[in-house]
Amino acid sequence: MYQLIAHEGADAFLGRAEAWLHTREAEHNLHLSLSYARRDSGTTEPDTLFGTVEAESEVLGCVIRTPPHTWGVGSGTST
Repeated sequence: MYQLIAHEGADAFLGRAEAWLHTREAEHNLHLSLSYARRDSGTTEPDTLFGTVEAESEVLGCVIRTPPHTWGVGSGTST
């Protein structure tokens, strides 16, 4: 079963998803850039969301929303 897990902020999100995002860095550079910028600034706007999609404790995807931007969805490879 898939679960969407919301993280408290960019730091918590990166702690869970950073290694996974780096496995396909070129495709996930927007997620990484926005997450690093939010973490480094220490600010989080209302309606910001950092989440991972997981199954059996494995990260399979991620979703972020950093206003004023819309949703950003990252997915893994299909095997």
